[in-house]
Order: sequence, then structure tokens, then C-alpha cells
Amino acid sequence: MSHLEIFEWRHYNGTDQEREAAKYILGNASCLKKASFYSKSARKRDILKELESVARGSKTCMLVFE
Repeated sequence: MSHLEIFEWRHYNGTDQEREAAKYILGNASCLKKASFYSKSARKRDILKELESVARGSKTCMLVFE
């Protein structure tokens, strides 16, 4: 994932499988500039905290959560 710069995930619900995929992408996309996650889940605040705690492969990645 050395060329991925912008990532967008709509209808993110924070399931176990989705969390693992998101962690992999955030942790391995070394050129990622912006990662956007859109969710209608009632657990939005918890999901955001989980995503913010993930170690990112890109030091300049901006995380957007709506």
C-alpha cells in the first residue's frame, strides 16, 4: 500500500472484521494523507477512540470521522 494517499470508508460500523481491516490499512499505508470513516452507529464515539489509537504507517495521516 505504498501509493494509497486518500482512503474513504462509508457505512463503517466497527465490527470485528471492519476494525481489523481498518487497522491494517491505517498501519500499512505509508503515504496515506487522509483517512475518512463515515458511520451511523450509536457507538460513534467509541469507534472514533479505537481508530485514533491505531498506530499509523503515515506520520502525516489526517483521520476524519463523521
